Amino acid sequence: MPVIKLPETDWGKAWRLLIQEGGTTRISKDHVYIVSGRQIELLQDKQLPFEVLDESDRHSATPKPQRGAMCCFKLVRDILRKPRC
Repeated sequence: MPVIKLPETDWGKAWRLLIQEGGTTRISKDHVYIVSGRQIELLQDKQLPFEVLDESDRHSATPKPQRGAMCCFKLVRDILRKPRC
């Protein structure tokens, strides 16, 4: 799947358009996302700026799992599993 970088100036408009079409995965704090081909077409149709990155950028931008992130996930999962009144 394509990897794109959204500029800071138009990030909000582009991001809203991306999530309306379907899921995206953010792989960097620098607004780097894994998107579908359809989402790229929508950005082009709306003339929103973005940069298509090389596949090698996808792996270098992938964040390392943080130790506390899994603990937080498990805590939320356990809370949601508790029976409600």
